[in-house]
Parts: sequence; structure tokens; C-alpha cells
Amino acid sequence: MSDSSGFRLRIIALLLLVNLSIAAFAAKNEQVVIMSNGSRQELKAKVLAAGGTIRHEFQNATAISATIPTSSMLSLLSTPGIKIKKVVNVYQPKPRDPKGISNGILKFKPNNRIKFDAATLSKTIKSLPADYSFNNDLINATSVQAGGNLGKGVVVAVIDSGTANNGDVVPALDGTVIGGESFVEDDPVPSPTSTLNGEHGTWVGTMIAGHAGFIFSNDSCLVQSLQLNAPDSVLDGTPFGFPGDSIIPIVGVAPAANIYALKVFSSLGGGSASDVILAAMDRAITLKKNFLAGMSTDPVSGTGTEDDPFVYNALNIQVVNMSLGGPTTAAGRELEDLLSREMIKVG
Repeated sequence: MSDSSGFRLRIIALLLLVNLSIAAFAAKNEQVVIMSNGSRQELKAKVLAAGGTIRHEFQNATAISATIPTSSMLSLLSTPGIKIKKVVNVYQPKPRDPKGISNGILKFKPNNRIKFDAATLSKTIKSLPADYSFNNDLINATSVQAGGNLGKGVVVAVIDSGTANNGDVVPALDGTVIGGESFVEDDPVPSPTSTLNGEHGTWVGTMIAGHAGFIFSNDSCLVQSLQLNAPDSVLDGTPFGFPGDSIIPIVGVAPAANIYALKVFSSLGGGSASDVILAAMDRAITLKKNFLAGMSTDPVSGTGTEDDPFVYNALNIQVVNMSLGGPTTAAGRELEDLLSREMIKVG
């Protein structure tokens, strides 16, 4: 083979490599959140013209999330009035393993709990000493509860892994979870109120609105520990019909409040895309706006069971809880911040 022939072959190989690299670049996609100063229709048209696919269309901001070909990103970024941020992973905090407690010690029998209804709960709270619940004391909730304000009539939207609605399995939330919606695709557990979801959203719900008493034997290590460190956090079981046992109340900050579960984390575990979180925030705002506009607060679908929750188109949501976190490169200027301000505007 002559030198010129070898040179031509090398040039052809190099051009082929460049073309393959360009093809690979063009085939890549980016998941992004795009905000615009213009209209939503114009924004959607630009994204579609760039070969993008719209994932979420937000109702309370001129913004969408989309999958965009990498090759189109530069042209979109140069468009006046448009801000683009890559979708990132958001995670739930992981609780630390308790020290010195085995899995078997804290188990309880199916019927070993006492349910406090709203009428008796206020009286129960008033009768208990100051260190009955140190968490509620630290945030000054105890004095509010003692005044009879238990959160009755308040709807809390919990954006999390789902909040279980099954009084036999989670007695502390019996009658609390009024329904919910899921924003997670391809999850084998579609219901946001299933007990098969990750536990985190149910733990959060119990901190918010728990209302039950759990019965332990007097020689339980948990009871003995509380007797040593916070003795007034343990109730004698005798007045409740359980002589020889102790009752540990599980009372949330607003035990008479209702919870609407907005599921954003898969039952399979792992994090969630930030635009899924944004979609749930957007939905909470829409539900409140629809309530303020006078729409009916009757359920529009569902039977109210664990696996078929009620879904609403209007709710008087007064609190949104998001116990989750992720990175930011523009604090105060992203869609999360804009939607948070929209939440405040609608109360």
C-alpha cells in the first residue's frame, strides 16, 4: 500500500470517528426545567421545535419540564427570556439506626393501641405534665394543643413517599389520610396511600397528625428508658383498662388535622427527579386555588380505601410538608422558589 493510500484511509477513519461522535452527541437527551418570561404556548412551541418532549406543564408558573436533545440546548439557551436548569435527583433524609434497640423489642400486638379521638385528645393533653412530649414542647405546640387547637379542619399536603391510610396497620393515623395522588411513573405500587410505599411519608404524617397510644409491658426497655429520662411521657395503663402495662402516647403536632398524600418517591426506593417534586408542588397550589375559587371539595374519584384513595380537584390546603432535599446552583431564583412564593400567596 502506498503512503498516499494509507493517508486517505486514516482520513476516512478520522471522518468516520467524527461522524460517529456527532451522531452520539445528537442522540443524547437532557431532562430540564425551562422557565420563560413569555407565554406558555410560545415556550411549548419552542421546545417542540427543538425536538423536545414535554414531561410536565406547570399551571402556576410559565414553565415546563422537558426532555431536550443535547444538540438543541445551545440554541434554546441563547433564546431571550428563557432560563434552563437540568433536572436533578432529590432525596429523602435517611434516619440513623437506633442504638441499643433490636428489631423485636418494639413490636406490638394487633390490638395493643388506644385511639384518641379529637374530643378526648384535648382533655388528655391538658392532663399530662410538661414533658409528656418533648418534641411538641420544644416547638411550643403543647401549649397550643392544651388550648384546644388540634388542627381540626386543616389539610396538610405531604409531598413524600406516600402516607399510609390503613388504621389496622398505622393506628396513629386512623381517619387522618383523606386521599392522595401519585406523580411517580412505572411504580408497582400506584396508590399514594398504600402501606407498601416507603415508610418515610408515613413517619412524617405521624409527626404531623399522630393520635394513638401504644401499650407496652412495664418491663419493656423502652418504658424503662423513658421512666429514667422522661418519666411523665409514660402513662399508667390501669385507668385505660390495661393493668400491669404502660401506655406511650404518639401525638403529632396537629393530631386532628387531615393529610392529603402527594407521592413523589417510588416504592422501589431511591431519589426522585426534581421536576416530579415541582409537579406535586404545582398541584397543591392548584388545589388551593380551586378551593378559593369556590369549586366543590367533594372527591372526584376513588373509594377512599388504601389502594383506591379519594382524589380531589379542590382542597383547603393550609400546610405543605416536604421533608426532602437536593442541590441548587441558583438559590432563590429557581422554579422551586417561585412555586414556594405562590404557595404563600394563596395561603
